[in-house]
Amino acid sequence: MVRRFFALLFGKRYAFHVALLIAIVIVGVNEHTYRTTTSVLRGGIALTDERISTGQLLQALTDAEVGQRGYLLTHDAAFLAPYKKAIADIPKLRLTVVPFLDLNNPASSSQINDIIDSRLGEMATTISLAERGSDQLALDIVKAGAGSQWMGKLRQVMDEELGSAARRQSAARLSIYEALAVNYSAVIFLTLSSLLAVYVFIRQIRLQERETAATEERLETAIETRTLELRELTKYLQTVREAEKDHLARELHDQLGALLTVAKLDLEGLRKKVESTPDLAARLERVSSRINEVIVLKRRMVEDMRPSSLSMLGLRSALEQHCRDVADAMNIPFHVRIDEVSLAPESELVIYRFVQEAVTNIAKYSHAKNVWIELLKTDGRLDILVRDDGTGFDPTIALAGHHGLTGMRYRIDSLGGSMTLSSRPGEGTKIRAVISV
Repeated sequence: MVRRFFALLFGKRYAFHVALLIAIVIVGVNEHTYRTTTSVLRGGIALTDERISTGQLLQALTDAEVGQRGYLLTHDAAFLAPYKKAIADIPKLRLTVVPFLDLNNPASSSQINDIIDSRLGEMATTISLAERGSDQLALDIVKAGAGSQWMGKLRQVMDEELGSAARRQSAARLSIYEALAVNYSAVIFLTLSSLLAVYVFIRQIRLQERETAATEERLETAIETRTLELRELTKYLQTVREAEKDHLARELHDQLGALLTVAKLDLEGLRKKVESTPDLAARLERVSSRINEVIVLKRRMVEDMRPSSLSMLGLRSALEQHCRDVADAMNIPFHVRIDEVSLAPESELVIYRFVQEAVTNIAKYSHAKNVWIELLKTDGRLDILVRDDGTGFDPTIALAGHHGLTGMRYRIDSLGGSMTLSSRPGEGTKIRAVISV
């Protein structure tokens, strides 16, 4: 059931859509993770910057306090240098730290501002008193401990804020890890899904290819079988046709020939008896002439149906004789080149009929001035060529309905050969057949 579902889901029809959907989801997950991680990182970096700035602010206040006390105790102006530098840096650090604290904890921000102001005011007062010579008063202010209390309170508040910032950073770090873990899991899942889709898709293609190949093989086998059956049927029909012709030729030769011979003898006998009657003799002579014409017609019909020269003289002599007869009838030269070949009687009859049909078509349609006929045996095959320099034709148009050419092709197919025809209007016609021998 699951396999069928995935096969349907990732089939060829839906493969592109599934792949596109997975790609969009992967891009969306990566984009969401990128935006989330970037935002958290920016917040974490800001927290780090603020923690650093807070530490620098505390350090500056400490440096100012050390400089203040050193000056109060020694009156050495060298202690005023770090004091003045710290006093100069504190406003810039406050501009960084206080807005951040105000954003996260407005109460702490206000309290820190007040403590810093008070502490800076006290240090400025004591330095001023010492510079005017009121050292004892300045020391009394310091010994009163208000400044230490303020610094303690400031450190306490800032430690709380730094702890809060640390916790937020930990939460941000955890959020980044979670986002990356989700992204990692999603990408792994989607990648595996896409690999599964590719696997199922390729498998579907291979299955279809195998099915197509099997179907093509079955079709080819069926075509080969049907072609063989048609070839055998054609050979059978030709054999039956030639057998019927042979039978009819024998009947004409034997029966009709015998009747005409008897009639001829009877007429000769009557002619001797009616020689004294010129009118009857002339009539008998005309009847005898007609009988002679019928005898000639009978012989020609018998020869056409079963050429005696083929069985008596062989294929080469029969074709040469037939070409001479047609050349004389058309009054054009035939260029004949025929090798001596030894074939089965049925094959010789097929080749003879093939050439006979080709020559008949030339005599009927080509208006040729020359005809070339070749029958050559080379490398285990028999090449048959019938060519003329007549008017030619367009084979794509003329072949439809021309059963003579179709019959010629079937004759060659029955011998396991192949026939090609090439012709153009005004350029003559060439018919070639190749048969394995």
